[in-house]
Amino acid sequence: MSDSGSCSETISWTLYSDGHLLVEGHGAMPDGQVIDSKKSRVKSLTLAEGITSIGKDAFRGCKSLESVDLPDSLTAIGARAFRNCQSLTGVDIPNDVDVIAPYLFDACDSLVSVHLPTGADKISQYAFRDCVSLKSIAIPKNVSIIGMYAFYQCSSLTRATISGTDAIIRHCAFEDCSALTDVTVSKGVTCIRSFVFEDCTSLRNVSLARSVTIIGTSAFSGCTSLRSLALPKRLKKVRRRLCIGCSSLRKVSVPTSVKGIGERAFRGCSSLRHIYYGGTKYGWRKVRLHSGVEHELRHARVHYAKVRPRLTNKIRLTKKKIKLREDKRVRVRIKGAKSRLVARGANKKAKKALKIRTAGKKRIAVVAKKRAKPGKVYKVKVWARKTPRYKKSAVKTLRVKVKATKKAEVKD
Repeated sequence: MSDSGSCSETISWTLYSDGHLLVEGHGAMPDGQVIDSKKSRVKSLTLAEGITSIGKDAFRGCKSLESVDLPDSLTAIGARAFRNCQSLTGVDIPNDVDVIAPYLFDACDSLVSVHLPTGADKISQYAFRDCVSLKSIAIPKNVSIIGMYAFYQCSSLTRATISGTDAIIRHCAFEDCSALTDVTVSKGVTCIRSFVFEDCTSLRNVSLARSVTIIGTSAFSGCTSLRSLALPKRLKKVRRRLCIGCSSLRKVSVPTSVKGIGERAFRGCSSLRHIYYGGTKYGWRKVRLHSGVEHELRHARVHYAKVRPRLTNKIRLTKKKIKLREDKRVRVRIKGAKSRLVARGANKKAKKALKIRTAGKKRIAVVAKKRAKPGKVYKVKVWARKTPRYKKSAVKTLRVKVKATKKAEVKD
């Protein structure tokens, strides 16, 4: 025994006694419920090849529906099409469907797994809200928007891998997913809006790609199991209340791109002990801390990156050879020094024969002592000191010829 009817001129349906619903025909299904009065009898659904779209609310409230077989010809599914199908356990959405419509699987309590199409570019708001049995989700690479509350209160969701193309994760998308432990935000996601992972109390591991440039207010607030957080390298600001109430958070990595930390960003992070800053101590001082943040970080030690000295401390002697008379001082200008100069005799004889003084970064002065032998050429080594910012410069050699004449001569 079976019941039958039509959805439109080109599409008809047949409901068999065992609860199997077959929809046949070609083209798009109209909006509205297919079998409103008999929807409680539907246990399985098959859409025949040729049907291109499912209308809004088509199978909403089929509480006994357990399985769905969708054709490859399907390109669109309307909003709320499977809303409140409480017995539905799994869905394989065809690859040509490009939008996961609003409220599509809202309140599907038994939904364990969903295969999202590779061609999908949008997951709309509330699409999987209250799917309390959903355990994992992998977002396709072409997705550009994950809507508000898309996975709100999916209390069995343990792992989420989020990809995308210039993707934006909108407000509260994964809020209150109490079993969520691992989140991977892959390359291509650029923006995480406010409250996205709020109250994910089991969240421990978060991996954020460097493509993320914005993380909104309270994005990780209330994640009481989160122990460490590495902020992406292109993030410009730590917004207010970012990790408020993360009582297990022990260490945070802050990149040099961050220019400010908002109010109450780490309020209630009682276990926070280490801040790993990607730059120098001088750079950390430039980060604008909102009032109260210093108090929140009072127990945390800031670790600075070991920055290699720059290779720009190069010096050049304006004269490589000089002649001087006994007890006559000759100055030599030095160019390019970034730190104080050092000048010494190249050997013991030069040290005894010459008196050498430096004047900051610009010049040295050489005087021949009485021990200096006329006609003798002595070597003086000159270099710039090593500093935390600059490496020691290359050593330059100045040749000094002592001449026992009344007039000092200088030769370039």
